[in-house]
Amino acid sequence: MAAIIFDTHKDGLCPDFLEGLNQLKAEELLAALAAFRLAIKHSIDDEYSSLYASYHGLVNARLGNPNGLRQCRLAAHFEQQHADVFLNLARVEVLEGNRTRALDALRSGLRLEPAHIVLRQMRKELGVRRSPCIGWLNRDHRINQALGRFTYWVTAFREGNIKDL
Repeated sequence: MAAIIFDTHKDGLCPDFLEGLNQLKAEELLAALAAFRLAIKHSIDDEYSSLYASYHGLVNARLGNPNGLRQCRLAAHFEQQHADVFLNLARVEVLEGNRTRALDALRSGLRLEPAHIVLRQMRKELGVRRSPCIGWLNRDHRINQALGRFTYWVTAFREGNIKDL
């Protein structure tokens, strides 16, 4: 599991939530679930409630509870400022085998926070393919393959990644 990136001194974060993060990092899933549940209970309608709910959903999903995915999707539906909510949704979507939905969640998170290191890393790990050069031709068509190789070569050359050629 990717590292959890949070400024633990951030104002307004519930102490129960911070305890849940520590438990999650230690892979103590049941203790983390209980801590996140307390964080949700003590912070109804504050700016972090979706964040807390997404971590609760993540732990639920990791424990095999099918409601975890539903909880992460609901948290992401209402989220407008915390990219980690979408990271958790993407993690659960991957866990459930929904690669396309995971990529959608990562895109949404990157719209909120383009420099988010873990979102970018996960997107790279999942491997996002470029669109075909000629959209109305199949990706496997010889013209699209040749143009794709050429544009890849030009991009690598421009960026100085000659070793990739």
